[in-house]
Amino acid sequence: MSRVGFRPPRDRLYLVHVDRDGDFGTLYLLDGRYGSRGGFRLCDAGWVSDPVPLDWLTGSADHLDPVADRWARRRASQLGIDGPTFDRFRPPT
Repeated sequence: MSRVGFRPPRDRLYLVHVDRDGDFGTLYLLDGRYGSRGGFRLCDAGWVSDPVPLDWLTGSADHLDPVADRWARRRASQLGIDGPTFDRFRPPT
């Protein structure tokens, strides 16, 4: 898939889990406006349905930070997830 002219869907919000030490962990995705089509977690096999731990959005020691598409792709690559696996997300129908 060519990245030239590619624009990520605007109705997806990528979130990263930040632990107590400030280290980045699991990537999450809210699909649809404010997650109306569900929450997903990135694992070795790609995106799997997983309710996003919304209590982490409050900014406590363990929390979720929103990140840009480019940052999420770079983090996925650091975790060993290739581009096609990252792009394979298909919302439920």
